[in-house]
Amino acid sequence: MDRLTYAGAAAGQVLVKVAYSSAALPEAGQQITAYPEVKLAIGSREGTFGGACWRSGIERNETARANAWIDVAGRFPLGCSGVSFQDCAPQPSDPQGQGTFEIRDFEQNYLDIVLKDP
Repeated sequence: MDRLTYAGAAAGQVLVKVAYSSAALPEAGQQITAYPEVKLAIGSREGTFGGACWRSGIERNETARANAWIDVAGRFPLGCSGVSFQDCAPQPSDPQGQGTFEIRDFEQNYLDIVLKDP
């Protein structure tokens, strides 16, 4: 589940993009989820929105590379619908954060990402 933190004042949808890999599959999967506004994205930490649950369906102990940002300019449709995974990416001026996480089956996994203003 993602847990996002942001202390700034920017507004816009929050996008969380995750690419999965494992020893056997360097490109095992990818997923994008979105929150329509910052308040809902950071509120998921307390369970008010529920957060996004991530699963890849590949072998145990895969790696997740996550990138999250606030789409300040409103460039993308909700969740990057209709936009390729590669093209759905932040601008240098967007508040953003990233991390690499190990995902283990049958455990509660968290993607803790702090969004920071540029």
